[in-house]
Amino acid sequence: MFEPLTITTFVTIGNYYASILVKDYAKAAYYYEKFVQEELESPDNFDNEYRSAFDLPRIRYLYHLAHGFIYLQLANIRFEQRKYLEAFEYTKQAYTAYLEIQYNLHQQTLLVPIFNSFAKIFWKYSEQYDQATQYYLHALQINRNDVDTFINIGLTQISSEEYSHALNSFSTALSILETFNGTDYVSTGLIYRGMGRIYQESKQIWQALIYYLKAEEIYTYSIPSNHELLEEIKDDIKGILNVKDHVRDDL
Repeated sequence: MFEPLTITTFVTIGNYYASILVKDYAKAAYYYEKFVQEELESPDNFDNEYRSAFDLPRIRYLYHLAHGFIYLQLANIRFEQRKYLEAFEYTKQAYTAYLEIQYNLHQQTLLVPIFNSFAKIFWKYSEQYDQATQYYLHALQINRNDVDTFINIGLTQISSEEYSHALNSFSTALSILETFNGTDYVSTGLIYRGMGRIYQESKQIWQALIYYLKAEEIYTYSIPSNHELLEEIKDDIKGILNVKDHVRDDL
């Protein structure tokens, strides 16, 4: 068995590879799974001989908090890899881990990304829009200012061609960002790109181009020049310009 410091390092390395700037999901999953394999099966298995009774609740809290985080990270990775059934199982494990934490406001906050994960999986795997909506509502009941929830709702609404509702969701997410966290550039870029897609699907080409260019501007100074998000938004812009040229030719 590895020393605790080594086990913690697995998480640190996994976080690096899972970050949006790196996105090497295979390596991230490897290190997260090493953590799960090498970690103790229960918080009660810690050597508590020299620990006071006061420490025990915190040990259990940190144990379940760490496992919930790791399982949710693995769920997100499997979702991005389109392995939706595995993503669902990891999300359930994360949910179970967080439920072991004493019920309080912090525990409820931890459940927000869990409900988001369930919602995304239900929509992508089975297109159960009503089921996905229920999970999004659970998340919003806990935190009505969660940007990720509104972004995910907007993306789901685009997929179901509810463009006016999607625009409202992205606008709400943008307002929250501007109020609470104006430096979350990646989320801001995702919102602008989502708005651009809405206008593109609605055949409002110039509006789509404006928002795609806003997303490109943010990505240009916030992520590496070879990052896939920047490449994708450049492709979006090229697609819009091609459509614009065709419209001009038709005229």
